[in-house]
Amino acid sequence: MADLSSSFSKVCEQFKFSVLNKHQKEAIISAVLKKKDVFVSLPTGFGKSVIFQALPMVFDDFTGESGHIVIVVSPLLSLIKDQTERLRQLGISCVSLSDGDIDLVEGGFYSVFYATPESLLKNERWRRMLSSNLYQQKVCAIAVDEAHVKTMVRYFAGTSTSSKLAPFRECYGRLHELRSLIPSAVILSLTATATRETKQAILDVLGMKDPYKIEESPEKPNVSYVVEYMQRDKSLCHQFEWLVEELNKNGLSIERTIIYCQTIQQ
Repeated sequence: MADLSSSFSKVCEQFKFSVLNKHQKEAIISAVLKKKDVFVSLPTGFGKSVIFQALPMVFDDFTGESGHIVIVVSPLLSLIKDQTERLRQLGISCVSLSDGDIDLVEGGFYSVFYATPESLLKNERWRRMLSSNLYQQKVCAIAVDEAHVKTMVRYFAGTSTSSKLAPFRECYGRLHELRSLIPSAVILSLTATATRETKQAILDVLGMKDPYKIEESPEKPNVSYVVEYMQRDKSLCHQFEWLVEELNKNGLSIERTIIYCQTIQQ
């Protein structure tokens, strides 16, 4: 099998890393050499985004043909903004479909192309673009970032008329259409949060084909979760008496505590 060592070195130089971690390498090798879909479930901090951001460069280097494109589907414009700003600082051509130059986008100028599901699937112009000869030839991968968000449609959509079961963003349940629009592209799904049920839902929603799976336990030994039901007849002072005592005793050296509430009123 061909060796991607030189490609990895170029990626590290471009992204200013000393080395790629083993999970990043495994994912890229599976997508480039094995042409397999890749499911990635790794905790925050493992560098998941670098996997898809580096793919155009690796495909260019491996094939000897320039101009490869990765389409990144992301649920949040703020996340897209953060990632595109960082890539531009690194000298990587990228664009958000929400604010990019239309002619340059259609011309395949950008190597990393970010969009929300709605912008890709509900706009006939972009669907035609994805079906064009240029995009059929140049798109090497479709990456679905924060993939666990997409499973909400699978679980909540259906024939029920209950408002509680209605999907909050319908296009998440249609992401498999991207595969039919660009059948030659590999699919990558990336998440830091995936139970066994969520994982299967992601694979089903995206129509992933026998994917290569890269997973690490999300467990963090320095973080714990506790659920306590508040007694209605007790005051807040009583409920959090333990925390007040800890603060009085240890001051700023107290272990950090985050308290989640269901409502603003709580």
